This record gives sequence, C-alpha cells and structure tokens, in this order.
Amino acid sequence: MNILENIQSLDFQHALEITGLGLVGVFLFMALFLAIIVGVDKLFPYKKEEE
Repeated sequence: MNILENIQSLDFQHALEITGLGLVGVFLFMALFLAIIVGVDKLFPYKKEEE
C-alpha cells in the first residue's frame, strides 16, 4: 500500500507542477498581449472626428 500512495503522491505533485507552469504561461501571454495593445494604442492614438 505504501508504494501505491507514493506513486499517487508523485503524480499529484507532477500535476501541480504542470498546472503551475500552465498558469504562468497564461499570465505571461496576457501580459504580452496587454503590452502589445498599449503599444499599438500609443502608436496610433484615437482622434475624435469633428463633424
């Protein structure tokens, strides 16, 4: 029984590591996307059209 508990514990630890890496990847992508949006907004600022 102890071997089975060890395997499950290691699997759970690996799953947490993979989940953590995935979350870090998502937040890095979101930060990069936000930086791109802010950069494009600064390059091409909004100009209100007068009628």
